[in-house]
Formats: sequence, structure tokens, C-alpha cells
Amino acid sequence: MIDLHSHTTASDGSLSPGELVSLAKELGITHLAVTDHDTVAGLPEAMREAERLGITLIPGIEIEIAYAKGAFHLLGLGIYDYHHTMELLIDQAQAERTRRNLRIVKRMNAAGIPGDYGSIQAQTQGTVIGRPHFAQYLVQKGWAKTVQDAFDRFLGQGKPLFEPRQGIDLAAGIQAIHMAGGKAIIAHPLSLHLNWSPLKRSLQEWKELGLDGIEAYHSRMSSRDSGKVLRIARELGLLVSGGSDFHTPDDPLRRLGFTSLENKRVPPELAAPFMVPML
Repeated sequence: MIDLHSHTTASDGSLSPGELVSLAKELGITHLAVTDHDTVAGLPEAMREAERLGITLIPGIEIEIAYAKGAFHLLGLGIYDYHHTMELLIDQAQAERTRRNLRIVKRMNAAGIPGDYGSIQAQTQGTVIGRPHFAQYLVQKGWAKTVQDAFDRFLGQGKPLFEPRQGIDLAAGIQAIHMAGGKAIIAHPLSLHLNWSPLKRSLQEWKELGLDGIEAYHSRMSSRDSGKVLRIARELGLLVSGGSDFHTPDDPLRRLGFTSLENKRVPPELAAPFMVPML
């Protein structure tokens, strides 16, 4: 089993990097990519634990790209040379994330919900704070019943606390990933909110910028949609990745090692393009 998309407490996951790798070992996963949002802070711990347990750890990251229509997330898979090559990009992404978070706090207070940014920071173990942490805060303070309820009523697009985020330029994101030795892969492409023909045209344009591939298998995609993305990828000569987008064991729809709404396993052959080059 493999999984090429997962998160830890370094961003918005509930397990520490070591705990995530331990869970992967328990589940029989042999190849795991850790892809936290806008940070590589969890990679050293994950790699140490993976080496101890005999798991192949593929270092990664997930970056939000500037995009008007939907959510454009770019995975960097196999960024084995991430030290000193991605610092500027990460600093830019985290600075924009902080600006957005402060705007959310202002919206919170304007809506009569007490709290400050320090209160949000206090509840997270990681370096990256995002909307899931605000959702957890709303649940803790009794403003929402569950994290999903917090998104549905407060934090989702068009809701009272929603704030758009200015992402990173696509070309800059691709360049940083390539400098780290990795492959630039579009994550969960349905979040781009493009129909199939416009998606194919856009992928062709982005490939000319250096895009390497697309995540054809994802826990929130049906097998039918995965098949359509896979066909487009083959037609354009793009690499294919797949992963659960795991955040917590409490989410039955994002099970580590599984993908698609039908809970199928991630095809194991997808890991090969993102392995460390053999000398």
C-alpha cells in the first residue's frame, strides 16, 4: 500500500509526523508522502521514524496557488533537496496565510464571536494555522457542533467568516519544487471547478510552465472521475499521483492508504516517479 498525500500537526493534521508514520506502518503502507500545507517542518521527524520502521518516506509539500475560480493546490512530491531551496516560497506562503488569518479574526469579532489570534495559535502544535484550526476553536467555544458544521455555517466560501487567500504564483511554485528535486503535481483537481474540456486546456497551458502531473486518485473523487482525469493525464503525457489527503483518523472519508469515494487503495505503482534517484 502507498499514500502520496497526507498531513500532520506541522499543518492541519491531528497526528504528529512520527505518529502518522507509525499509523502507516500499522496499516501496511510501504511508501508514504508527507505533504503539509506551506511547510516542511514535519519532514525531519517523519523521515527519522520512517527509517526506523522501514517505510519509504517521500518528502513533500502542498502549496496554495493564486487562482480565482476555485482552490488550486500544488503538491511537491519528492522534494529531497528541500533544505534552503524552498525557504523563500514557504516564507511568502506563510506570511499570506497569517494575513488571511488576521482578517478572519476581525470577521469573527465583528460577528460577535470573542477571541484573538493568540487563542487560535494556542490550540495548535504546528507552525501553520489554517481554517481547520478556526473550525476547532468554534467547536470548543460552542459556536459549532462539529468541524464540518463550522465550515458549513461560518468558514466555507460565502459564509460570514470566509476570507479569500492570495496564493503563490504557479510558475514560482513549480520552480521552487523543481529546485528541490521534486515533481509539481496538481492536487484534487475537481477543486479547480473546471469542466473536463477547460481542465484539459488549462493543464496543457500549465504543462508549458513546467507542471509535471496531476492527482488522479483522491479520497473525495469517484472512480468515474478518477478515470476521466487519468485519461486526460495520459493524453497530455502528465504524471499521475494519488492519495487519501489524510488529516485525522476521525475522518472516515479520508482513510490513510485509500482513495476515491469507494475507498479503493491507491495504486502502488504511482510511487515510482517520486522516489529518490538512484546514483
